[in-house]
Amino acid sequence: MQTARDLLAAVVGDVFGRQRRERRRGRDVRYTLTVDLAEAALGSEHEIQFEALGPCATCSGTGSKPGGRAPTSCPLCGGRGEVKGEGFLARHTTCGRCSGTGMVQLDPCETCRGRGARREARTFKVRLPAGTEGGAEKVIANHGEPGQFGGGPGNLRVTVSVRPHAWLRREGQDIHCELFVSPLEAARGGKVPVPTLTGSALLELPPGVATGASCACAARACRRRAVARATNW
Repeated sequence: MQTARDLLAAVVGDVFGRQRRERRRGRDVRYTLTVDLAEAALGSEHEIQFEALGPCATCSGTGSKPGGRAPTSCPLCGGRGEVKGEGFLARHTTCGRCSGTGMVQLDPCETCRGRGARREARTFKVRLPAGTEGGAEKVIANHGEPGQFGGGPGNLRVTVSVRPHAWLRREGQDIHCELFVSPLEAARGGKVPVPTLTGSALLELPPGVATGASCACAARACRRRAVARATNW
């Protein structure tokens, strides 16, 4: 005769069994793209290359050999993905036969050994819009690792890292440059060259400019105001 505990265990086990047999989505792939300040601020396109799991060409990602039988519920765990040890306080552990998926391949693909995926070299083009900041993440949907038992693929997540510039730094919408001039240039004023994101430009220094003064450059690199701080030697 079944007790209330046995009935509850059967119901819970059946629920978990159905959950385990659902299609398993592939994991996301993460990649860090390092770019120059100008490439991030002005926008750019990059081709990235890396190795990751991709669909097996032999079985088209199914995990079953061509013409073979479809996967079925794991006979060891009954499709639950976990097994329970003996004893009243026994713990549930991941099923070693199906690795917790609740499914097993009856006729596994010989190329990928039933996994449905193989490690391969992958190439993608990533376009960064103008104004991209360090730490930004670009998600390319459905280009992660393939799923299992018909599950959809994961995503490719590209995180942007910006290299420090030798002369320029970004502060919000502005590009800043610390410019060193001689006391004579500061006293007389005039046009001095300053670096920008796209090359160099001439900055008009007013006569008698003081140390630490900010001057707006005529060149508007990447549609942002370029600012130079004049510093006397």
